[in-house]
Order: sequence, then C-alpha cells, then structure tokens
Amino acid sequence: MSYIRHIAGLIIFCLLCGCASPAIRYHTLTGPGAADHPAVPSLLAPLEILPVGVPVSLDRSQIIVREGTDRVYILNDDQWLSPLSDEIREALETRLQAPVSVNPAKAALPAQRLWLQVRRFDARPGQNVSLEADWQLLTREGADRERLSCHSSLTLPVQGGIEPLFPAWQQLISQLARQIADTANTPAPVRHCPGGSPGGAFPEATGGYPALPER
Repeated sequence: MSYIRHIAGLIIFCLLCGCASPAIRYHTLTGPGAADHPAVPSLLAPLEILPVGVPVSLDRSQIIVREGTDRVYILNDDQWLSPLSDEIREALETRLQAPVSVNPAKAALPAQRLWLQVRRFDARPGQNVSLEADWQLLTREGADRERLSCHSSLTLPVQGGIEPLFPAWQQLISQLARQIADTANTPAPVRHCPGGSPGGAFPEATGGYPALPER
C-alpha cells in the first residue's frame, strides 16, 4: 500500500507541475526614460493631474493587444503593475513634476489642472503602438476660469513581439507629457493646442468627469 501511495503521490506531483501557471510578467509606464524619449521641459507653475479617464474595456491590469482590425487579445501572462488609468496618471506625474522650488504665489504662471481622457491605447505587435487622448488645461486666477481643450494622436512603429511594446508606450507618454508641458508653460492669452488640434467635448456635460471643485 505504501508503494501504491508513493506512485500516486508522484503522479499527482507531476500533474500539478504540468498544470502550473507560468509566472506573470508585470510592466509599468513609469520606467526609466530612454535616450530617444523627448525631453520634457520643467513646468513654470504647479500642475495638478486629475484622475485619468480610460475606456472601461482598457482599464484593467491585463495587457490588451490587437491583430488586424477586429481581433483583440488579452494577455493574462503580461499585466500592468496597476490598472491602466493609474499607470498613465503616475507616468505623467513622474514626467511633469513641477520643480520643488515653485511657489504658487510667486510662480511665473498661475497653478493649473489637467484633465485627460484616453480614447485609444492600442498595440499591434510588430507594427505600432498608438495613443489618442483629449485633454484640458484649466487655469483658475481669481474669479476667472480659463479652459483650453486639446487632442493628441500619437503613433510609434515597433518591431518584434510583446517586449518592444512597453518602451514604445513609455515613449508615447513622454511625447504626450512634452505636448502638455509646452502648452502649460505658455501664457493663457497666446497658448494654443499642439498642432492646432482642439479636444473633444469637455467636461461636465459629457459625464466623463465630476464637476470641478471650487477652491
């Protein structure tokens, strides 16, 4: 009986090893900037980044990739370290950090807020990665409130399989951060959207964001 139990134990052990799930690979958008990432200028005034809006189908931990025009794959073995909305917000905060020395009362420009609504965050392995987003800079100075709504559409070619997607995505975030920083550092009377691309409908009327809190 002990011999049979021993054999049965070995069979169960082998079956468990054979069915073991592969280790999950975790990824982040806040990785170290590569040399070819666009430099992000220092902000001239504090910038508060509000929670980032992401389509429900994308706001998950699993990585989503596309093939062709109608096939989508969820990669359970490759996941974001946190939900995509948090990854994008943290990555932007890292790249758009205002200098510690900026005093809101003495800054060259008034403090601002950033709303960001991601529309597309796609990857086609061996082809490209893309990011489309509407974003809005809000400046509040006294009783006046100034809004500038913009749209960014960014694409980078990629080669290879899954791994090259992540540094490419990080580079897209750096490009977006550069556009936001350049716009935020321009005084309100003369500022304009990058490439003259206005954003979509904003904000409260769309239901995409909560009403702006008063300060």
